[in-house]
Amino acid sequence: MSVNGTEMALLQRFGQLNIRKKSPKSRIPLFKLPQLVLLECIENLDVLEILIFSLLSKRAKSTVKLIRWNPLDLRLKFEDDTHICLKFPSDPSREWVVDYDKESSYPYFQSTLKGPNVSRHLVLKDNGNAMGEIKQMIEHICEVFRSSICGIDIFEESLIEWVINLQSTIQYVSINDDIIISVQTLNRIFKNLKVTEFFRLGSIKTDQKFEITEPIPSRLVTIYKSYWFTLPAILNGN
Repeated sequence: MSVNGTEMALLQRFGQLNIRKKSPKSRIPLFKLPQLVLLECIENLDVLEILIFSLLSKRAKSTVKLIRWNPLDLRLKFEDDTHICLKFPSDPSREWVVDYDKESSYPYFQSTLKGPNVSRHLVLKDNGNAMGEIKQMIEHICEVFRSSICGIDIFEESLIEWVINLQSTIQYVSINDDIIISVQTLNRIFKNLKVTEFFRLGSIKTDQKFEITEPIPSRLVTIYKSYWFTLPAILNGN
């Protein structure tokens, strides 16, 4: 079975390529199980284990996609590092997180318990191309779990075009200060990305004077340095 670039990168991180070199006797004949048994085994894995399994090969990915998963709450967050956060709305106390850490020298799992809330982390090393890997990973998760992005922190300009091309509607968007540097980019966001719940826009890095009259349909809007934010935009945002 061939492996694409994303799968190969993750396999190399976890040393899974060594498994392929072992004799057949040392492998678990998982795909020889009856399909119903195989799918039940996969369903009982941890979410991060399912994700890793789906990246092993095209066959593994196709098998995982046969399962009818409940929609995931998928969010891309940016704090000190970048985090892909996954939750099932039916179980909000449990969270699975894929982290990219520049300080990490190897991938590892980590669990955090705070009261009734449990976070399970898969920490991957940021090799300098974390942004590309994050986009590929999110696209893979959306495809395998048949889910869309629920919320995103836009901390780099390239994420704007990427999320617009990926989906036209999203619930939560937060754009950091000075990410938007042109009126054209701002117009493109308002015309092509419908943010339904919460829209936060940081300061805009431009000296150009402008007005925006496009409706903003979000239920809650936070805008910094909002001298350009017009009354029509408020009144037309149904």
